[in-house]
Amino acid sequence: MRQFLHGTIILMGMIIGVGLFAVPYVSARAGFGIGLFWIVLLGAVSLLINLYFGEVVAGTPGKHRLVGYADRYLGHSAKKIVTISQTLSFWGAQVAYMLVGGTFLKILFQGGNGSSSFFYTILLFGFVATITFLGLRIFDRVEFWMTWLLLAIIAVILVLGVPHIEASNLIGAGTGAGLFFPYGIILFALSGAAAIPEMWDMVNKKGTF
Repeated sequence: MRQFLHGTIILMGMIIGVGLFAVPYVSARAGFGIGLFWIVLLGAVSLLINLYFGEVVAGTPGKHRLVGYADRYLGHSAKKIVTISQTLSFWGAQVAYMLVGGTFLKILFQGGNGSSSFFYTILLFGFVATITFLGLRIFDRVEFWMTWLLLAIIAVILVLGVPHIEASNLIGAGTGAGLFFPYGIILFALSGAAAIPEMWDMVNKKGTF
């Protein structure tokens, strides 16, 4: 049960990120109904992808990641494509996390020394780099507890925000941003398939948590 919980936290930590803060914005721009439509549709698609990928991971001997599975089942050309795609998406996501994290820290400490967002971005980068340097075991532990902390913060925001819900915001048409405006953001926010192999390792006690 403990390993299952850790595996679940890994997937949650992969999915819950900066997209959490972007989804309300794009939904407000496009309209609540359109945002909800994409959340349900892409949520179902993401669930199927995770389940299918999980079957591949569970049914393939050895320890691999997405690039390795692409090479094994689709060939070397597919491996190159997936490698490039994964590299670009990974570094793009890291840049987004660093920039948004730096901005959040600046807002959080805006009454402090008046430092810029860049300063807090570098500070955040140093913290993450240090945790990573200490080893994946430490990184996994930090991610585990920070995911729980994030869930607690979300719960507090929901409890405090419920009394301020206005029905007019839910039935409005937004600002007319268009049907496909939320698509990319919501798809990014729900993406978590890259964590499936690590989940499998954890559930089968191959991880180092």
